[in-house]
Amino acid sequence: MDITKNETFSSSISVNELADSMKQKRFHEIKDPMKRQQAIYDHLMSVMIDTIHDRTKAADLAATRVETVRDYGGASPTLDSIPVEEVK
Repeated sequence: MDITKNETFSSSISVNELADSMKQKRFHEIKDPMKRQQAIYDHLMSVMIDTIHDRTKAADLAATRVETVRDYGGASPTLDSIPVEEVK
């Protein structure tokens, strides 16, 4: 995977829509800072996977998301069951 921090992706979500989706998650209610950070990261990755137009990059992001969960949060049956080629 060659996703870099400086890369930009065209997306079907606006900044305001992203902000609204973040508000709905109520991350401020997660008291543990590490769990809050993981929840924010997971939500942002999920939104990116669902909304970026480049489906190859979306598949790369989905794979990165699964690897991150495995490396830092243990195995996740929910994430592990998502076929990368079927990411919308």
